[in-house]
Amino acid sequence: MSEQLKEKKTGTNHFVGGIGAVYVPVSDFWTSKTWYEEVLDLKWGGHCFHFEDNETTLFLVETKNHEKPHLNFISKGSYEMFILTLNIKKKELFEEFHRRVVALGVRVENIENRGICGDNFRLYDPDGNKIDIWNTDYRHVTASQWGSTAGTLEESI
Repeated sequence: MSEQLKEKKTGTNHFVGGIGAVYVPVSDFWTSKTWYEEVLDLKWGGHCFHFEDNETTLFLVETKNHEKPHLNFISKGSYEMFILTLNIKKKELFEEFHRRVVALGVRVENIENRGICGDNFRLYDPDGNKIDIWNTDYRHVTASQWGSTAGTLEESI
């Protein structure tokens, strides 16, 4: 590794500053677009969904021959994992959103406190893609939570 690269990696400025886009595989673009708009209340920007941070975008990509995508995976702890977590900033809105998706008949799990991850619940889009919903009122205590006595996220899933 070059000295210049080493210096950049150890400084306060990082090469990667965030997530620019997420591409979600879907079997039917129009069904999924409607679901993401109506259920998740995402705003369509003409070719993708935009988030409040104005930096992250979410694209829906229709699979070849409308094949059912397999976005979820099983962790080594035998837990069905997701690759997408959406934030809801206030606890009241988080709980209201959960009640709303339940009332809409969406396949949704119960709210649970996940320890170092705070309150979350999972729901599923029309293709069965598992999406995590996180209440960001909870803040990680990063200095100690990943220490040897705190366990790991992997152990909690």
